[in-house]
Amino acid sequence: MNGYLTRAEITKLDAILRTIPWLAHQLDDTVRRQDRIGGAPIPSLGGTDSPEQPLPYNHAAADVRDQLRNTLVGWTRHILEQRSMAYDGDDTLPGISRWLRRNIEALALTEGSAEALPDIDRAVRSAWSVIDRPEERIRPIDEQRVAEADRMTLSCHGIATLAKEMGGPWKALTARRVQYLRDVKAIEPVHVAGRTLLYLVGDVRRAHEHRIKLEQLAEVATV
Repeated sequence: MNGYLTRAEITKLDAILRTIPWLAHQLDDTVRRQDRIGGAPIPSLGGTDSPEQPLPYNHAAADVRDQLRNTLVGWTRHILEQRSMAYDGDDTLPGISRWLRRNIEALALTEGSAEALPDIDRAVRSAWSVIDRPEERIRPIDEQRVAEADRMTLSCHGIATLAKEMGGPWKALTARRVQYLRDVKAIEPVHVAGRTLLYLVGDVRRAHEHRIKLEQLAEVATV
């Protein structure tokens, strides 16, 4: 294991780690299969008349969640061992990801850190894949989810993927819409990772909602 993270790779990894607290919440729900069963009762498989039903559980999602956790723990331990540091975060997925973000410069200066970006990216992509679900089953957006999403820094395609997951009024926030908002100077990128422009999701969401209001007013004015 050798090599170090470049400045562009640090920016990209930080953007990926920023998504994990929200993603962890979605994984927990998927493990419990709350997003797929739609509240329907599960038929008993035991052949008894007992009213108790087995708790729904998505083993594939649990495996992916464990893999994501193991990946983050592995890189955290790598930093602690190589740089003689002490861990001061909590033991949750969001807590570990936030600790890695706070100590991302230490990671970048640790030998072998070049492998952290593709390693963590693979684990996060697997998590996104396992929580992908039919839009009609997505639950209503609550303020906590919106607040967590607003703090993320993503590319236009990342924002479009997030918007699809969030559903509701977010669904019109496509990659093309993000590009349009940039073209009309309603938003500006906050980071540049190589050729990839990264935006603060909250800025994009607010600009999107503001433009919708302007467009609706323009329609009324022409009636």
